[in-house]
Amino acid sequence: MREMVRDAAGPPKEGGHRYSEQIAEAARLVAAELGMTEYNVVWQSRSGPPQVPWLEPDILAHIEALHAAGVPAVIAAPIGFVSDHVEVIWDLDNEAADRAAELGMGFARATTAGADPRFVDMMVELIAEHIDGVPQRGIGSVSRAGCTVNGEPCAR
Repeated sequence: MREMVRDAAGPPKEGGHRYSEQIAEAARLVAAELGMTEYNVVWQSRSGPPQVPWLEPDILAHIEALHAAGVPAVIAAPIGFVSDHVEVIWDLDNEAADRAAELGMGFARATTAGADPRFVDMMVELIAEHIDGVPQRGIGSVSRAGCTVNGEPCAR
């Protein structure tokens, strides 16, 4: 059954599947931008029937493991979501925050991009790059030829 979930996450590639690879790369880029060397990619929003395994580790289980390791606080960034919709709010602002509080841990969540004009402008630029194949500002490029960030190929 686990393979069904992994297959649904995109075609297999060396080292993982497309969805989890994209999430891991986004997390790496955010951490690098913040100068962070220690971070974890965990999963929220389990979907499907309970007998079908979901991607792991689950955020609630990971918060418990961090607590057991003596970590005093957690910052969650919903990398795979672009808006603060009910799934993000319930899973993180309620369940994860409540679990951290029960354990006596600090908890904070980064907001999502939502309708921030910078995010909307970036999306327009990426679409134009995809259509035209010409980077708009040089911060990143997505085109028929592939993807680059700061001139380097995106992880695939």
